[in-house]
Amino acid sequence: MKGFDQMESFENAVMWDYFKRVLNWPIDKIAYEMNVNERRLLEWINGRASVITGLLKSDKGKVETIREGLEKKYPLPEKEKRKGLKLDIMQVVKKYKEGNPIPELAKIFKCDLNDFRQWWNDNLPVINQEFRKER
Repeated sequence: MKGFDQMESFENAVMWDYFKRVLNWPIDKIAYEMNVNERRLLEWINGRASVITGLLKSDKGKVETIREGLEKKYPLPEKEKRKGLKLDIMQVVKKYKEGNPIPELAKIFKCDLNDFRQWWNDNLPVINQEFRKER
């Protein structure tokens, strides 16, 4: 188990900042990656936040160098790209008028509910226009 004197290094301060602020990892995962006890890490962060901030501000070039290494080793996860749905608005409006709620519409058109909601929100002005037109 590392003590504060061993934890309070420039590299650990940059690692903490990168893991928490950029990757938004939970404390237990950060402690595991830094090879420290979770409780000790929390004590260090809570008790020495000003020292950590001071270390990060002391040498911007060195911070960037360490951060580049961390970005290569621990890259940001890529966001999943959603495939756009190609649905006929008139058919959707027709089924909606029959009293089908949005989750049911997603089932009828064999779509993932989240994808269908995204499509619905993207096309809502046209859907509303068609809905009012046929009243």
